[in-house]
Amino acid sequence: MDIVSNFYKDLLENLDDGIYYVDRSRKIMFWNKAAEKITGFKKSEVENLFCYDNILEHVDDAGEPLCQTKCPLTKTIEDGEPRKERLYLHHKEGHRVPISLSVFPIKNPEGLILGALETFHEDGESKSNEDKIKELARLAYLDEITGLPNRNYLNMKRESIHKEMQEIGDAYGIIMLRISNYGMIIENNGPKIAEIALKVVTKTLLGLFASRHVVGRWEETVFMGILPNVNDYMLKNFKTRCMRLIERSSVCLGNRCIQIRAMAKIAQSTPKENAQALLQRIKELPYTAD
Repeated sequence: MDIVSNFYKDLLENLDDGIYYVDRSRKIMFWNKAAEKITGFKKSEVENLFCYDNILEHVDDAGEPLCQTKCPLTKTIEDGEPRKERLYLHHKEGHRVPISLSVFPIKNPEGLILGALETFHEDGESKSNEDKIKELARLAYLDEITGLPNRNYLNMKRESIHKEMQEIGDAYGIIMLRISNYGMIIENNGPKIAEIALKVVTKTLLGLFASRHVVGRWEETVFMGILPNVNDYMLKNFKTRCMRLIERSSVCLGNRCIQIRAMAKIAQSTPKENAQALLQRIKELPYTAD
């Protein structure tokens, strides 16, 4: 029996997907190597803690926390039904990581639910964005601090996307996101911590933007995203998601976490204006926190 148990444990330990098991009280009893890699949390840091103890802090697309009220593990433990969801977990470094997860009930031979097993992996869009960033590095279009496309690249893509959307008669949108408490982070913690905050926001944004989108660093505290084929509703919804997930990210310094605050503004293209006119229009709009 021990040989069989060790076999399955070794198998789970070496799979590419992150895997962890919780008992009925949601205490983490198993945490594999891939879970360490994806989340940044070592096995020794999480095992025998509860999954709601400020570890992964799952949130949905709207940035709403799920651990206390809508936890997929809790639901499966209660009703015995498997689940699949796309959520965002909290990385140890502070940023948000998009994941696809599956939850399965674990039962004894009599059918009693003992706990639940969650498997998860990084969302494919995030990986696609990382590959695109590596190619940009080769072409010297990257911002040195964040590793995102720089303003030169963003301007080039704005022109090409504008032309493409005009040709097919569709609209695109621009979103500009600003870290609103950046100056306070520098004042209270110094420029090195502020730089870490920029990198945390960068990683969160890479998880939010799809591979067909473009996201880069426009100014010191401002990021720009270009989204082809969107309507006004989609653009507003995306703005809300971005701000909420950025504000669910943080810079963690030991036991202390520095929250990041964001404001944003959006503009949608119109058939009669050129790319420069749209850029000028969004520049003149105020940043808002809603």
